[in-house]
Amino acid sequence: MKIERRGRVVIAAAIALITAACTAGGSSVAPTGQASVTPSATASASASLAPLVQEGGAPMEPGTYTTVFQPKITFTTDASWVSSSDTPDFVWFERPERAGLSGNGGIGFKRIDKVLDPMRAQRLMPVPKDYVGWIVSLPGVKVLAGPKAVTVDGVAATVIDVTATTDAPTVYCKDPCVALWPMGRNADFQGQFVGLDPDSVRRLVVIRLHGETVELSACCASGAGFTALAKDFDTIIKSVRFG
Repeated sequence: MKIERRGRVVIAAAIALITAACTAGGSSVAPTGQASVTPSATASASASLAPLVQEGGAPMEPGTYTTVFQPKITFTTDASWVSSSDTPDFVWFERPERAGLSGNGGIGFKRIDKVLDPMRAQRLMPVPKDYVGWIVSLPGVKVLAGPKAVTVDGVAATVIDVTATTDAPTVYCKDPCVALWPMGRNADFQGQFVGLDPDSVRRLVVIRLHGETVELSACCASGAGFTALAKDFDTIIKSVRFG
């Protein structure tokens, strides 16, 4: 996921975000909230409930997890992760060997409340009903795969792989980038945002739930790193249950 601040775009180290996650200018988003963990059948039978998120990142062993994020998401992973954030509108976690390293990406869940005006910096807009169509139409967006119709827990969704072109706008950053949505509470937007850049790929699964747009994403890596991340992400998506 990309988290951006005015200036150049970089991928978040450990979110201490987004998600998105990926931060620019070395800024970070402090994680809040907790989620309970229910070990899977493959996990140790003696494992007890533990917080999904802790300050500075918490280990997530293979198992089944339930979020504070709303709508509540329950998912199962057969890999190990480090979680950095779980709030009512944002979740972010990374593989342990990638946590804190720029460019290796992670997995995020985000309820999209506002998007950023692509032409006027820091101006918030209502979320387009066709969120994926809006992304595809933005200047500087390059579609690598999709859009494709899928289902998640029986709910219709759309999946797409996207990146930014080398001639993408510089409205929100020094280097080419495509801004998507602001980090943090909309009223407190201070320049951090999630978006696309030419050096990484983002896989988005977008769902409309109860009239709201929810984005599940794997970002922000490239090449073999993205292939591995996307495989982990697809496995998690197949296990997702809402509510």
